[in-house]
Amino acid sequence: MQCSVCHVDRDESDFCKRKRNGKLRRDCKECGRKRNRLSYLKHIEDRRKHNLSLADIRYKSGVVKKWRDDTRSKNKQAFLDATGMSWMCSMCGYREYPEAIEFHHTDPTTKDTIVSKLIIRKDTEVFMREALKCILVCSNCHKHIHSGARD
Repeated sequence: MQCSVCHVDRDESDFCKRKRNGKLRRDCKECGRKRNRLSYLKHIEDRRKHNLSLADIRYKSGVVKKWRDDTRSKNKQAFLDATGMSWMCSMCGYREYPEAIEFHHTDPTTKDTIVSKLIIRKDTEVFMREALKCILVCSNCHKHIHSGARD
C-alpha cells in the first residue's frame, strides 16, 4: 500500500486503522506523527494567547468556548458602557455576579431574535438595537417572569 503523503510503498501494518469504520488511513504512521506534531506546534500560539493548558485543549471545544465567553463579556460590557446601565437586576437589585444578569424583552412582539445569540457576533450594531428592547434581570427573576410568577 502506498502512503498518500510520502508516496512510499509500505506494509499494511504501517498504517493506522480508523476507529469509526476500521478502514486503513491513507497516510502511514510516520507521516501521521509528523502531521500531528505540526498541528500541535501550529496551535501552540493559540493556547498561549488564550492561556489554555493541554487539558483545556483536549476539552472538545476549549478554544472556541474561551473565545465565545470572552467575546460575550466584552459585548455585554460595551452595551452597558454605551447605555449607562450597570450590572444590576432591575427587579430585585442583584449585582454580585455579572454573568448571572440576562436580557429580557419587555414586549415580546418587538423581539426580532434572541439576544444571547447576537452577543457573540461581530455585528455589534444589530446586538445593540435588539438589546435596547430589553431590561436586565438576574437569572432567578428571569425564570420567575417566564413562569408567570412576576410581571
